[in-house]
Amino acid sequence: MMNLIKRNLLSNDETLRFKTIFDINARLKSLEKAQLRIFIEQLINFDIASSLCDFLAVTDSNILRSTLSSLGIISGSKLFYTKNVATQAIIQMVQNCYLMTRQPTKEQNILAKMAFTLIAIINRANQFNIDLKTICSIHQLLEFIINFNIEHSADFTHILAALNLYAVVLLKIDDFENENIFSLIVKLQQDILTAAHNIIQHNIDNTINNYQIFYLNIMKPIVAICYAGMKLCENDDLSLNKSPDSTNKGDDFHGNRLTPIIHIICKTMLHCVIPNAKMPNDYYNENNDREMLIYLVNCLSSLYRRPDVDLNEFSFHLVEQGYLKYLFRFIDCREDFWTCICDCIANIITDLSQIYLALDKWSDGRQGFRRFIKSALLKFGNQREVNCATTDACLFILYFHFLFTRDLEIIDTIKALSLMTRIINISAENLPEIPILQMILFLFATTALEGPTEHLEEEFPYALLKTVEILNVVGLENCYTHHPILPCFILQNSVFPLKMRHDVVKLWLKLEENTCHLVSPGGMQILINCLLNIIQTSAEDLIVERAMNELSRILRDSNDSPSLIEQQTTQFMWENLPQVFTNFMNNDSSENNIYNYLKMLNRLSNLNVSILSAIRCSNSLITVLNCEKTINGDIKTLLVKQMSKMLNVDLIAKDGRVVSVYTNNYKLLNELRANAFSREHDNLSAACYKCLADILLSQKQLSIKVYILNTH
Repeated sequence: MMNLIKRNLLSNDETLRFKTIFDINARLKSLEKAQLRIFIEQLINFDIASSLCDFLAVTDSNILRSTLSSLGIISGSKLFYTKNVATQAIIQMVQNCYLMTRQPTKEQNILAKMAFTLIAIINRANQFNIDLKTICSIHQLLEFIINFNIEHSADFTHILAALNLYAVVLLKIDDFENENIFSLIVKLQQDILTAAHNIIQHNIDNTINNYQIFYLNIMKPIVAICYAGMKLCENDDLSLNKSPDSTNKGDDFHGNRLTPIIHIICKTMLHCVIPNAKMPNDYYNENNDREMLIYLVNCLSSLYRRPDVDLNEFSFHLVEQGYLKYLFRFIDCREDFWTCICDCIANIITDLSQIYLALDKWSDGRQGFRRFIKSALLKFGNQREVNCATTDACLFILYFHFLFTRDLEIIDTIKALSLMTRIINISAENLPEIPILQMILFLFATTALEGPTEHLEEEFPYALLKTVEILNVVGLENCYTHHPILPCFILQNSVFPLKMRHDVVKLWLKLEENTCHLVSPGGMQILINCLLNIIQTSAEDLIVERAMNELSRILRDSNDSPSLIEQQTTQFMWENLPQVFTNFMNNDSSENNIYNYLKMLNRLSNLNVSILSAIRCSNSLITVLNCEKTINGDIKTLLVKQMSKMLNVDLIAKDGRVVSVYTNNYKLLNELRANAFSREHDNLSAACYKCLADILLSQKQLSIKVYILNTH
């Protein structure tokens, strides 16, 4: 029978030849497994399979489809490779592809069929442990893909075929054998990844909603191409370092050579892979999707090893898209795969910790921190070892995941990891590293503020007290992370000392102004007191200015006129004014502190100020004005204006003790008169003139004896 098939296949009768091709294909598709294996071996041994390869050069599309289908089935036999049929088939397909792409009408579907047949041949060669280079030239395969002219194609099937074939071929290449192959790869990397990116962009509305097509036929080859490209670049780096003349090539030359490949991989990973490579739980297939994930994590690890890549951008995108939590769910996978994932997670966490945590305070530096994360995750995953290190490594994952996504589902995971027990067991004599304390404090605040009330365990009060103890030892500034949750937590819990509350607002104002969202409406007075303390004591002008702006905004935006908040603020400021004067006299605060404090106080109404506060402040104020310390004109102007406010309180109360304090101090009155008629400082002159007028008015209204000012 085989002789008859071969004779018909070689017949001069074209109709008979074509009929024989269709018959072979039909029989290959219809036979059972055992019979199929025998039939395929006969086709190969009688050189019929080799003769079929010659029909790849015809132009009839039906014959080509049937021939490609038959060769695809026959490639399932190892004889297909050992008898060189695979080599013949590949050579014919490369030649025909070159001719077809130069015809006016291109058979795009036939080209795609050729590509998928080549993919089947290459994959099966791998299953039979046959080196691809023994059956074809890598250069031939790359030329085949180049002939697709992907940069000018808009056909989805055409692009899909080239994408998948290029991924399979690139994964088989270990190095850039020569400059020709290097040039082909640079061009294909650019053209194919750009075309793939366009497919993804056009699929924003999920028109490709079939899981099989989108994840396995589009995303998987894209990720594979990125991974294989990075592997080639790393191998090229190694070969350069081993080369005897590597010192003559120069690092700049080498870096520039790889830049186009690295650039398109980075662009594809950031804008195409990271937003789309996470498989939904409903679609997850362990075998297929794990392979894609291996490509992904290995590609990311390669990128993190390169000094010429902006790692921050990768880290931000990965965490924003939820990859830390996503990767962590593969904890039950086999050991070698979990090792790759741990390496990737450690890179992401280390990079972000450099920005968001005090990683410079880690005892053995950045690389030591990275080793700590990777080692702890490996122990947690492979051995299910639970200790402080493994718990902390897992908590770092949750910390950054929440920081970027605000995913409240982590609350239950934090509870499962016994965060509060971890805090309670911290010894003040043997404290963890500073970044660990920063992370733990933030997550503790998160569970307290964001979790449901019933979530707070019996351990919460003890964990809270331990937190205060730790902060007293380490210092809040060393454990602070700039996020609203931390100041909210400290301001809303009265167990934290007043100074710690002041400090947390001060730390917040170092980086930004808006503070109103740090407290609930009922806790606004706590915030105001903190702002006033900053105005009174902070040595940093920027922080004082921001505190002033915040306090002004809070008072301006309050609903009542005068509001309860303003009344409470005024009362607090008047009661605290003598201490402000004392600090100024003792050089415990700067001119900027007293200036801003008085400036704010002068803006406020004094309708609800008690006469006792006014009397006490008057005595302190006179002490400041009469002291030997040099006071600049702006501060002196505010002090005199404050005198007028105190006189106003005295007059409203019809008391007279404030005006008596002033009129009994001849030195003060003489200085007021001298400054009132001086032209050196217009604002001070006006304030003194008004104050003298207020004194006279108070004396008249309250029937107090008028003293004659000393004219000397």
